[in-house]
Amino acid sequence: MERNMSSGKRKNSNIATCILVIFSVGFFITYPFHDSFLGGLISSLCLAAMIGGLADWFAVVALFRKPLNSNLLAKLFRTEIIPKNRERIFDALVDMVESELLTKESIMNKLGKINPSEDLSKLIKSNKKKDLIIILDDISKEILSNENLSKAKDFKGEVIKSVDLSNIILQTFNWMWNNGYKEKITDILVDKLEELSKTYETRMFVKDVVLQILELNRGSFLIMILGFFIKGNLDNIAKTLQKKLVSFIEQMKKQESSEREEIQSFIIKQIDRLKEDEELKDKIENWKNERLEKIEEIAMEYLLKLKSEPNNTFKIIENILNRQLESFVNDIDKQAKFNNAINSLLEKMVERNHHKIGLIIKEKLDGVSGEELSNMIEPIIGDDLQLIRVNGSLVGGLVGIITYMMTFWIV
Repeated sequence: MERNMSSGKRKNSNIATCILVIFSVGFFITYPFHDSFLGGLISSLCLAAMIGGLADWFAVVALFRKPLNSNLLAKLFRTEIIPKNRERIFDALVDMVESELLTKESIMNKLGKINPSEDLSKLIKSNKKKDLIIILDDISKEILSNENLSKAKDFKGEVIKSVDLSNIILQTFNWMWNNGYKEKITDILVDKLEELSKTYETRMFVKDVVLQILELNRGSFLIMILGFFIKGNLDNIAKTLQKKLVSFIEQMKKQESSEREEIQSFIIKQIDRLKEDEELKDKIENWKNERLEKIEEIAMEYLLKLKSEPNNTFKIIENILNRQLESFVNDIDKQAKFNNAINSLLEKMVERNHHKIGLIIKEKLDGVSGEELSNMIEPIIGDDLQLIRVNGSLVGGLVGIITYMMTFWIV
């Protein structure tokens, strides 16, 4: 195809040059006879055609380079138009691609026609699923190597120690409290307190509290007398106090109640303790380390067991994968959620990275010089440009005839 374009360009260039030469020779031959009507007519035709052909040749060449490679002509006339306008051409090209050809809408419309769940289902049903299982098995063996297990253990230990759990709790709570979760947190806590306050254990706890108060004040004669009365009715007193406690907690459910404000103030005070109470921080860190160490021990035991039984590991991977894949293929809702998730992810990627299209194109074009740009464009439009030379000579000749006919009798 490139060869045909090149030959087409040369063919039209040769035709234009031949026409220019013919009219030029014709002018010099007929000029001595320009006093006669026929000689003047032909001479005027050839002169105008020669001038038109030369002017269009100069214009076509000046688009890409200096005519005759002359610096003088370059100073006198505007030449090398394409190389000198390299930046403007590239900017226009980048803007066209980014704003017209590859807009966000066109990209998303194209991506919207893709059905990722259908393609995945076809892949699952094909024999490639076995290849995927084998690959996952190889990956699991690599992960379960002694070196990687040791690195994982050391890494987890370092990560666990570096995590400031109390600070994470504080920041998480403050964010939730200040971003619309204040009332929800309060409701959750109040519901739990209400549930707890209605239990048998709470009633027993109230009885113990009453007895401890009496024990602490047993030196008082009045308290001793009161104690005999209370101990005889301890169950009824505990029930009454429990009902009062439940009623007090129920008041916390009302949005504008003072009890609700009190519980919210209490929550804030307890969370603020994480800023300065070092003893509380140490308790949280110790709890974290104890729990995570146990989790790590269980995980390491499981991984070592998998390593000691490679055949079982393969079967576990295969069974899990088969169950998940089979469930995906037969569940339309899962496929729809998968498609929505993929489309949402792609939409965010396009939204976030669309501006990079122009940057990538600009980066690629920056390496193209003005001369290289001319060499790229000339083979594409050269064919039509050579026809402009032909048209210039023919139109010039026609104008020459008309001009001569209009002025012959005047002279």
